[in-house]
Amino acid sequence: MKQAASDDEALEAEASEAEVPVVVGRRRSRYFMLLPSSAVVMAGHVLLRLEVNGVTALLLLAVAVSFVGWTIGRLGVGLTVSEALAVWSLQGGGEPRASLALLSVALLLSGVGELTASLRSSRDLRRQQQREFEAKSSSTAAMIRHDLLTGALNAEALRERLSEEALRATRYGHSLSLVYLDLDGFDSLSKTLDERMTRALIAALAETLEEESRITDIVGRVGTDEFVVILAETGHGDAALVAERIHRSVMELAREHSLGVSCGVASWPHPSHPDASLTGEGLLEAAEAAMLTAKRRGGARVVVSAV
Repeated sequence: MKQAASDDEALEAEASEAEVPVVVGRRRSRYFMLLPSSAVVMAGHVLLRLEVNGVTALLLLAVAVSFVGWTIGRLGVGLTVSEALAVWSLQGGGEPRASLALLSVALLLSGVGELTASLRSSRDLRRQQQREFEAKSSSTAAMIRHDLLTGALNAEALRERLSEEALRATRYGHSLSLVYLDLDGFDSLSKTLDERMTRALIAALAETLEEESRITDIVGRVGTDEFVVILAETGHGDAALVAERIHRSVMELAREHSLGVSCGVASWPHPSHPDASLTGEGLLEAAEAAMLTAKRRGGARVVVSAV
């Protein structure tokens, strides 16, 4: 007996995990929410007994049927109780034609109610599936565009965004600048550190860049230890100031590991070439060239591109 009881409890637990509350709730709605539909049959029966004028009776019955039809559509329930009452009316000595008419109405509303509930359930299921699909698609797109270690834009996504910003700057006459950063001595250090510590250092560098960047700036990772910051609507002079501020912060982190940071800055339009055309790739190449110049000069410094 104890074994049987435990088996029953296990079955009940499995049933509860299989969305039993939803089924129970629907069954309750079928039994407890049928009173309005039953009222239609009772109203018809009373009208027949009182011998109400035929037109008035039909109007009253039509109103009741309309209300019940709306209720059934909202609740998605059948008319089992109404059907039973209609049969009871027939057996109780009521007008046979009227009772049969009420039974027909009950059956009709039952079918309409069940059909409406089925359509509503299918529609809700499709909406839920669509929301889940959109959420998964959005999450997948974000993963494709962002670096998994740092959360910054990856190289491809950064180039796409840079091209968009270049087009916007050209169209509306806004300035556009880039800051290109690379760790000095990272290759040698990575040979002595394990992978976990190396990844932690890169993640910390990206976090520092995010903290020091403005809300409108865009950070991307373009190499193992190379990062680019897009400075939208930022001219030559302001870009140099922003780069110096970012450089000071990342240098504090780099010194903890005996490293330096070389930083290159490129802006459009440049004071010496105000009529030069702008492309995202051209601006990126200019910033990288300035970064390499900083390395050749000993590293741990900021160099502003001359073009």
